[in-house]
Order: sequence, then C-alpha cells, then structure tokens
Amino acid sequence: MSSSSYTPLMERSPILARLDEVRFRFRSFYVVVQALGLLAVCLIVYWAVTWHDGFAFDNKARQFNFHPVLMIVGMVYCYGNGVLVYRLFLDAGKCKVKIFHTVMQCFALLFMILALTAVFKCHIANGAGNLYSVHSWIGLSVFILFTLQFTMGFTAFLFPKTSEQIRTSLLPIHQFIGLLLSPLIAITIISGITEKLKDIKNLSSMPGEVLVLNILGIVVVMFFVLIGYLIVSSRYKRYDLQAEYHPMSE
Repeated sequence: MSSSSYTPLMERSPILARLDEVRFRFRSFYVVVQALGLLAVCLIVYWAVTWHDGFAFDNKARQFNFHPVLMIVGMVYCYGNGVLVYRLFLDAGKCKVKIFHTVMQCFALLFMILALTAVFKCHIANGAGNLYSVHSWIGLSVFILFTLQFTMGFTAFLFPKTSEQIRTSLLPIHQFIGLLLSPLIAITIISGITEKLKDIKNLSSMPGEVLVLNILGIVVVMFFVLIGYLIVSSRYKRYDLQAEYHPMSE
C-alpha cells in the first residue's frame, strides 16, 4: 500500500488534531521555560561581573565565579532542556530524541565537572575548607546522583543497550530519578544563594546584589516548576505515531 493511502486516515485521526493542540500549548510553556532559563544565566553572569569583578583563572575569588555560572548553565539550563526533549519532539523518531537528550545531559555533566573543579581549586589554593556546608553536601550528592543516572541511562538505553526486559524494569527508576533531580537541583541553587546572601552587609537596605540573587532564586524555582508540570502532565506525553498510522508495520 502506498504512503499516500495513509493520508485520509491521518486527516481523520483524532490523534493528529490532538497533536496540533498539544504542540501549541506546549510551545507556549516552552517559550516561558526558555525565557526563565536564559534569564537565570544572565542574572548569575550579571551578579559575577557587577559585584565580584568577573572571571579569571587566578585561583582566587574571580575563579570561584565560574562555579555558580557554570552550575546554572549546566545543572539548570542544560539539564532542564535535556529533560524536555521527549516532550518537545512529539512525533520525531525516538532514537534521534534519545541522542539529543544524551547530548544535552553530556553538556550538563561537563559544566558541572568544570564548576566543581573551579570551586575546589579555588578553596585549596586559598587554604579554605571544602564540603563544610549543607550546600556543598547537597550539591555533591546531586552531582553523584546525576552521574549515576547518566551512566545508567547511557548504558541501558543507548549504548551498549540492555535487553528489552531490563530496559522496561529500569525505565520507571530512570524517570523517577530524573524527576527527583529537579527539586534537588533547585534546593542546591537556593542554598548556594543563601550562603552568598550571608556574606552581604546591610541586608536591611536591600542592596542591588540582594535583589538580583533573590530574583535568581525565584526564577530557578519557577523554571523547575514549569518543567515538572510539562513532564508530569499526561497531556504532553509522546504518542507512537508509527503504531497509530501503520498498525500492521510490525
């Protein structure tokens, strides 16, 4: 049967009409998510440049500034967008979406490693202690959990790829950890912001730095709340169009 014979079926199928509606709604939310993510990146860069002299590889405060910036870029923006690709490309081939998801998570992991390297090198060079705060403990725990999640996902679902039975068993765990990471990342960011706020004098006068950091915290929370909604809502889940339009193809 020629491919043209499927056109009337596709036009009549309610799933196609639903996809158009879902795409419109999702893209509206997606634009907001992107705006929040980019705003978070801009705010943390503005904070580092305006009140902390920018960036330098000097093992001092300016090198430390790479840590929050790279964490926002990797742990927030890249991770959040990596999670959303399965909702963004509803009718794309699952293998392509899986590769794009992996690439985004690779960037997230890379930026996290660079961010941790910056802060550890800065602390060691200046004789400061490491892992002394709740923020650092939660942050390191999130990094370890993300690394384990990434390793499990890559080996089980992409390469070398386990059996279908094992993948079916691991998928709910993989999805749960993915959802769990979002609030944990938000908590890590908020606790880091709180640490920085403690170092600022005259908090009662609400200086500009305090305002920027507080707005950053709210933006990060809103970013992950919207991502959580888009992931959890059944309205935006993928449909198997191949099975819908070509039921005998198997």
